[in-house]
Amino acid sequence: MLPVVALPGAIHVVDWISAVQADAMPASFGAMSCGWFGFSDHAELHRHTWADYLDHVCEEDADARERAEALRSSIVERRIWRTGNWHLHNAHGVPMFSDATVASFTHRSWGDLLAAVWSSQLGQAYNYLDFYFGRPPTRPADFKERASRVIQPITRTET
Repeated sequence: MLPVVALPGAIHVVDWISAVQADAMPASFGAMSCGWFGFSDHAELHRHTWADYLDHVCEEDADARERAEALRSSIVERRIWRTGNWHLHNAHGVPMFSDATVASFTHRSWGDLLAAVWSSQLGQAYNYLDFYFGRPPTRPADFKERASRVIQPITRTET
């Protein structure tokens, strides 16, 4: 299991917003990798890791690596177990970074991201198709998604 670390002053995810809201903001990270995680160059199943994801998507770009790590931390913290359809259409599906930029993905590149995060975090062999579209794989038994926002209950006061 990889540690989740947020460094003071470093880029981090501050909110999860809708794609409509994100359209008005600059994108600073987002892979258009077209679905590769979990497969070899010959379309055979292959066990990749988070390090493979960083090497493939970020290459030597330190800023992209920092944003990928911030995104991974937020996904793990919130236990996001959703597909690319959720990312593109949910009111809280797009991560916003501390510099007011967003990360935007295609269905397949979201699948790559989630497969990379959870394969390494849980020691399982997921591939991009698991988180690409439709229904994600069954969650681990003790795994419950945490809300990205705290919703305050409505209370009535008697007058």
